[in-house]
Amino acid sequence: MGWLLLCFGASLCASSAGRQYVAHTHHLHPLVLPHAANVVANLAGGLWHPTFGFLVFLMLLFPGGRLLSSRWKPVALTTAGVYGALALAGVFSHEHAATLFPYSRPLFHGSPLRLANAVFDLLLAAQLLLLLIGGIALAVRLARSKG
Repeated sequence: MGWLLLCFGASLCASSAGRQYVAHTHHLHPLVLPHAANVVANLAGGLWHPTFGFLVFLMLLFPGGRLLSSRWKPVALTTAGVYGALALAGVFSHEHAATLFPYSRPLFHGSPLRLANAVFDLLLAAQLLLLLIGGIALAVRLARSKG
């Protein structure tokens, strides 16, 4: 459980540091972000999603560090896959980075950008479902507890 909490904090710190770097660079160059800051803006736009993945894993594994039963293993594997893909799609999809940094530019154009945006939207829906399933796992664990 400690490793999950450590990864949760590290993911949040990395995303926050990226956002601060981009904000500082935008303050120095208000009209257009330099290329490196634009890449960091797109990374920061996508790297905060694994934070929610660690939160889902915390709900699935709390308090003993094990799943409720072996039937929950597909949920854990799906969580890892969805949040890994969400982090990757979040970097290539510019929609989320544009909400955080309206002055940033997409890394790709054309078909790759449209595909990344579509995958990103689909994975966001899966994220909400996984957060709900994690809450259900926590409620089931609480209902089964004794004492």
